[in-house]
Amino acid sequence: MSSDSGRISLFYIILFLWVASWTASTNGPVMPLYINHLGIKESDWGLLATFMAAGMVVFEWLWGFLSDRGNRLIYTSVSLLVMTLLFPLYTNRGFIHVFFIFQILLGSFSVSMGPISRSLVSDYSSPEKIGLAMSLWSVFMTLGSMIGSLLGSYIAQRWGFSYAFYTSSLLSCCALVFSVFHYRSFADYQRSVNNLLEAAKDGFHKIVLNPSIRLLLLIAVVSFMSQSVIWSFLPLFASVMVNMSTVEIGLMNAIFSFTGLLASITIGKLSEHVRKEPIIFAGFMSSSLFFLSFYLAVTPFHTYLLSTLIAVSFSVYPLVVASLSELAPKEHIGLSMGIYGSFEDMGMMIGPALYGLIWELFSPRHLFLFSGFIQITGTVLILFLWKKS
Repeated sequence: MSSDSGRISLFYIILFLWVASWTASTNGPVMPLYINHLGIKESDWGLLATFMAAGMVVFEWLWGFLSDRGNRLIYTSVSLLVMTLLFPLYTNRGFIHVFFIFQILLGSFSVSMGPISRSLVSDYSSPEKIGLAMSLWSVFMTLGSMIGSLLGSYIAQRWGFSYAFYTSSLLSCCALVFSVFHYRSFADYQRSVNNLLEAAKDGFHKIVLNPSIRLLLLIAVVSFMSQSVIWSFLPLFASVMVNMSTVEIGLMNAIFSFTGLLASITIGKLSEHVRKEPIIFAGFMSSSLFFLSFYLAVTPFHTYLLSTLIAVSFSVYPLVVASLSELAPKEHIGLSMGIYGSFEDMGMMIGPALYGLIWELFSPRHLFLFSGFIQITGTVLILFLWKKS
């Protein structure tokens, strides 16, 4: 194992623990069910999800920018420390009126992992391997999500919702220890700049003036606006409309994650031999059709099947990030990933709030019609990107 691949492997472990900690409670099937258990309305849950996304939008680019200036793992450790302390606070019913503050804090600090992890993969990957490396990044994200969702759902049903949040805190603490122990292994990419304001202005100028990157930013907003229905409302849809239990919903999330894991490896290897754009287009187009088909889902089998097919379609998304890695200026790779992530967060911020309103004004089934049409817009943008490249 080379030094670069070894360092990426170390960070993949930290990434896995981080995702598992998050999806075991606040970003998995447990959270919307816990909110429902507390008697909070679906529209209010949509707003709480929006508060978390707002914290992500505001801070993701900043974490990416800061990580370009120093050892990226130091910022990861700060984020993990805050998350370790924050998760248990959700278990206190007396704090319900300040859940929106917890959501903002969680979004603001947890979002650091996105641009930092993608930047580290870009730092230590050769150009011909970046597609596969980003797909492996997605694999470890998926593994963490799969295990975290299943673990959190099982613990919540067996011992109660509070223990799912304690589990999240424990996993986050493990990732923190691992991060602190290995932070010196990632010191060679740190840079220092005397004038941070000038560095930020230079980075924004180089990134935003690239027309292909601007298209990628629009794709990020649209795609995550569509995808946000899966993590914010699919668990509620499965519970209310299809009468699935908490464990069945956790299993659905685990199958979704495992399918995405296998598909990501296949797509990553395929990208070494085939142009990225047609693969991305096929994934976006097919996911649009699967979202629309959810309108007809009436049994657990339908829900399992469609969510699994959507997972396969979503596996092309790391290739979009790989395209950004190829287009972005290398001295501003962290800022590029941060800005891109902020546009993803905008989609996650807008989506749940709209879905909450659609749930109340129309019906839960209309959520997926809306998300399907949004994803079709993303497919059209992919065609424009394909034409430019």
